[in-house]
Amino acid sequence: MQVRFLFRFCGVLIKSNYNLIDLEVFTKEEDFMKEFISELIFGYTAYAWLLLALGLLILELSTPGLFFFIAFACGAACAAIAAFLDFSIIFQVWVVLISSTLCFIAIKSFFATHKIKNLDNKTNVEALIGQEAIVVEPISVNQPGIIRVKRELWGAILRDGSVLQIGTVVKIVDIQGNKLVVRSL
Repeated sequence: MQVRFLFRFCGVLIKSNYNLIDLEVFTKEEDFMKEFISELIFGYTAYAWLLLALGLLILELSTPGLFFFIAFACGAACAAIAAFLDFSIIFQVWVVLISSTLCFIAIKSFFATHKIKNLDNKTNVEALIGQEAIVVEPISVNQPGIIRVKRELWGAILRDGSVLQIGTVVKIVDIQGNKLVVRSL
């Protein structure tokens, strides 16, 4: 039966010169084609909205940190609910626009109030500033020495004018080139 619809539909397309909008081409004996096409176009809109929402959620998952497409996915899901409740297609489009906008505003205000605080995590050499170290080779004002910081050996120079002997605990206060600037505790 559906194959017959398809062949008749193709014949109507050829007769109407591929104009789908002009439904007046159908004769009285082809009224069932009007119903078939309207059911095909408008009968599955809820599932189309759900597929769109699913596609937008997948797109959201593939774009980390953006949180943009989830608002539109929410709008498409709301439109699917409206389609399942047999509201018109125009109403469904309005539902998409309004619910997407509201969801976008809600997400934006959520992130505005829950800002991620900059923890000022220092990395690499900057992470060593403020750490304590042990002198491995004596350090004087004119002679840089070597210190051990977290099982690593670093060249070190003094901030103050004292002399530091082996085994002295020092604090790293700055970095100059490839040497750490230390002071005694």
